[in-house]
Amino acid sequence: MLYCNENLLKNTSTIQAGYALRGKIPEDPHGSMAILQMKDVQPEGINWDDLSLMNPIGKRTPYFLQKGDVVFSGRGTKIFAQAVTSRPDKVAAGPQYFVICPNKDVPAEYLAWYINSSAGQKYFWTNAGGTSIINVTREVLENLPIRIPSKRDVNIFIKYINAIDEENKKFSTIQIKRQQLLESIISEGMEGA
Repeated sequence: MLYCNENLLKNTSTIQAGYALRGKIPEDPHGSMAILQMKDVQPEGINWDDLSLMNPIGKRTPYFLQKGDVVFSGRGTKIFAQAVTSRPDKVAAGPQYFVICPNKDVPAEYLAWYINSSAGQKYFWTNAGGTSIINVTREVLENLPIRIPSKRDVNIFIKYINAIDEENKKFSTIQIKRQQLLESIISEGMEGA
């Protein structure tokens, strides 16, 4: 049996809002920072290559994402978290995100997995505002009850999480190739007709 210590997210992490922007992102191809938007985050991970560049606006200094952070989206039709597993260079999370900086006892990969798990999702859908468009407030996020295994067990757990993620990426690639094969067969069949 796995022993887990239960705590609230706010007791294990620092939580901050994404970089405040009003309206459209003021993109600048020569900007000094990048901004992480919803389109840049997929279940497979964060697409660091196509981020929009901009220059900081206003007086607030942006918080730049660090390896070990978790980006959390609780607005819209989907609630999800994604761990930052590489060290980005001057990238701020957009205003639709909260950035969770877990302490050393809670690895980002585990925290993101837990938020995306059925236990995390049930908590958010029960406590968030909105009906068809959900809105998870900072208070709801901070009060997420989280079960944290021992350090040894959480490291084993992360190995399983990474193995499953790798398997899902390979399966996704196979699905795409099968779809391309079917489209190729149909296209060739139509040309021959």
